Amino acid sequence: MGQLNSRMRVWMAGGLGLLAVLASGCSVAPPTAPQAGITKSNQATTLSSTTITWYTVASAWVDKGQAATVAGSRYQLQLVRGAMPSGAQVTLGEHDPLFCDVNIGPSGMAMSKTCSLAISYGGTNLVLNADQLKLYRYNEATGLWEQAAGTNDLTRQVFTGKVSVFGRYQLSPVDPGKGGW
Repeated sequence: MGQLNSRMRVWMAGGLGLLAVLASGCSVAPPTAPQAGITKSNQATTLSSTTITWYTVASAWVDKGQAATVAGSRYQLQLVRGAMPSGAQVTLGEHDPLFCDVNIGPSGMAMSKTCSLAISYGGTNLVLNADQLKLYRYNEATGLWEQAAGTNDLTRQVFTGKVSVFGRYQLSPVDPGKGGW
């Protein structure tokens, strides 16, 4: 009888210990490494007191006035001849390959001519609301999201937007600043 009670106490203590271990650290997902060809950028954005780490998915030097295409991951930026007001290292960064949220650098650079940004949203949850998608640009000066013009090819699952200022762009069925609430 005494031996049975001590086994029962060991079993209960072990069960409580396991419960404590499971409850103590399961709310945080383990970090994942960037995909091949994607490098971590030392660029961080703070938005509503949340810091986002951006991973560079494409980078190219573009001379003043040069036409160029900068493409990586699900993004393709088409710069028309005469759009770049000066030579610059143009970058595309993403924080998560499952979201259609891109940071075009150098942030804040205004284009002399409107360029196009194609975003392939196939394989994301956005296909569920594809007919409602809009492109938004985060205005760092005002802290607000502004809708950018664009067209949606529902068959190819590609949204092409007009870009006149480099910065953060997000594809969403609702204003990202409102969070759908």
